Amino acid sequence: MLRDPKDRLPADRLILALDVDSVDRATRLVDALAGQVTRFKIGSQLFTAAGPSAVEAVRKRGGDVFLDRIEQRLKKSGHKVKRYRKARFSIVAPEGLKQEIRANCDVVVEALAD
Repeated sequence: MLRDPKDRLPADRLILALDVDSVDRATRLVDALAGQVTRFKIGSQLFTAAGPSAVEAVRKRGGDVFLDRIEQRLKKSGHKVKRYRKARFSIVAPEGLKQEIRANCDVVVEALAD
């Protein structure tokens, strides 16, 4: 059950994309972020490499799982989807971009690559 937006915890507002090539790499990320992130998207690369075992590994660690194509599924459900990009991949998002996202979004899906 979703909480009222004003009562959501940071862990409720973030979905981390596991766009990696192995269950081992995915579970290291899940373990490293335990308590800070509880929702994960299984990317197509990971699902192709590991199949349902990737989903099972994340769920065993207490994570909620989304599969790839989340944007299509959200739009189909009537949700508005916005994409934001940093100027350069290798830097932390500028404070102005973070403020814009906080002001305009109830939920954030963040994708990380390695």
